[in-house]
Amino acid sequence: MRERRTLIGLVAAAALAVAACGGSAHPTAKRSHAQATPSPVASASARHLPAQLVIPKIGVRATVEEVGVDSHGNMDVPRDWHDVAWYAPGVAPGQPGDAVMDGHLDWYGGVKAVFWNLSQLRPGDQVQVITKDGLTLNFQVSGSERVPYTAHPAGLFASGGPSQLSLITCTGAWDTSRSVYLERLIVNASYVGQA
Repeated sequence: MRERRTLIGLVAAAALAVAACGGSAHPTAKRSHAQATPSPVASASARHLPAQLVIPKIGVRATVEEVGVDSHGNMDVPRDWHDVAWYAPGVAPGQPGDAVMDGHLDWYGGVKAVFWNLSQLRPGDQVQVITKDGLTLNFQVSGSERVPYTAHPAGLFASGGPSQLSLITCTGAWDTSRSVYLERLIVNASYVGQA
């Protein structure tokens, strides 16, 4: 049975890396996973669970799905291509450390998914996380990078330090032989306060 969604997570115990993309251009391709072993890093203090991700510049207002890992030990991806996934065993948005969300780039039938325009974000652009308890946590894009899909970027999923948000999706060329996009786009945003 063909998988309904494309998993492209890549999570390592020391420096977790993750991303998501869709399968619109490759509906019959077998999906590829990188081997990894995640470990929960969450702390209980000031933990506001995310409900929505809002990115005004690219018109995103997405429901946040809480995910852990899949059967291969990778961070899971959202079940719905309209949604984003937050790694719930890790840092929550607004806590010290790096909260991580991933989203599909595309989907079956040529559909542009939630993070199709993520590459348009630039330093200074605003990102908001609306929490289940009614807070609006404000973040500001600080930069972005493209990395190989096998990369383990330093600081990703950090459990301490300044409060950050990492948004990840697939980018680059599709490798038919491996059934995977060859790069990941990571957009970093720094916490600037709550409303």
